[in-house]
Amino acid sequence: MIRENTFSRAPAIALRTHQYSQTSNVITWLTADRGKVATIVKGAYRPKSEFLGQHDLFYTCELIYYSKERNGLHVAKEFSPLKTRPGMRDSWRSATLASYISCLLCDAAQQDQHSHELYDLAEMAFDFLDQHDASLQLLFWFELQFLAGLGVAPHLANCYRCGTKFESNKPVSFSVADGGLRCSSCMTSASPTARGSSLTSIQPDSLAVLRNWQNGQNPRLAHNTKCSAIQIGEISTLLKSFLDFHVDFQHESRDIAVKLLRSKNKRKSK
Repeated sequence: MIRENTFSRAPAIALRTHQYSQTSNVITWLTADRGKVATIVKGAYRPKSEFLGQHDLFYTCELIYYSKERNGLHVAKEFSPLKTRPGMRDSWRSATLASYISCLLCDAAQQDQHSHELYDLAEMAFDFLDQHDASLQLLFWFELQFLAGLGVAPHLANCYRCGTKFESNKPVSFSVADGGLRCSSCMTSASPTARGSSLTSIQPDSLAVLRNWQNGQNPRLAHNTKCSAIQIGEISTLLKSFLDFHVDFQHESRDIAVKLLRSKNKRKSK
C-alpha cells in the first residue's frame, strides 16, 4: 500500500491538462511504472510560478510528486522538460494525431499499474510525430500497436477458430466478437446469429497491410506505406469496430482525427 505523501520521481508524458482553480491546474501524465498519474499543480497560473514554461501537452518531463492515495490526485512538487517536441507546434496534422493518441491512452491506461509497453509506444509515436507529418496510416499503425500493448491484438494470421490459412487472392471475413479471421467452414458451422454478428469483409491486400503493420514496430513502416481509398476504408472500419467492442472506446476524437487526416495538406518531413 502506498502511504500518503510518498515522494515519487518518474519520466512522464503530459497527456491532458485542465484548470482546477483560478491559480492551479491538473495534469494527467503517463508513466512507465505507475501508469496514469494525475497531479495538481498549485499556483501554475501565477505570474511568477516556477512551473511556467516547464510543461505542455506531449512533453516528456522529469516529474517529482507526492503520492496521495486517498483521492487519487497527487501533488506535483516539480517537473522539468526532457523532450519538448517543438515540431508538433508546426504541424496541425501531427497535433491532431497526438491529441487522439492522448485520448486513447487516457481512457485505457490504469492508475498504479505499470504501463511500460504503452509508455514506450507513446514515446516512439510522439518522437516520430515531432519529425514527420501525421497520416491515417500512422493512426492505424498506432491503434494496432496500442491493442497489442493492451494484450487484445486482433488475430490476423489465420482462422481464429480452426487455424486454417487463407488464400491470398480472396476476401476473408473478420469476426469482431471473436477478434480474428473466420474461414468459410467455421462460418458455415456457426449459429445463424453468430454467423452474421459483428462480421466485416476485408480484401487480401488490406489484410496484408494490417499484418505488416502489426508485425512492424517502427512507425516509419506505416509512414512509407501507400494505401488506396478502398484499403483506408476497410482498415478504418475494422479497427474502429474492434476498438468499440474490445476496448469500449467510442470517442468522437477518432472520427475527428480520421476526417482531418484525410486532408492532402502536409509539411515536409525533416
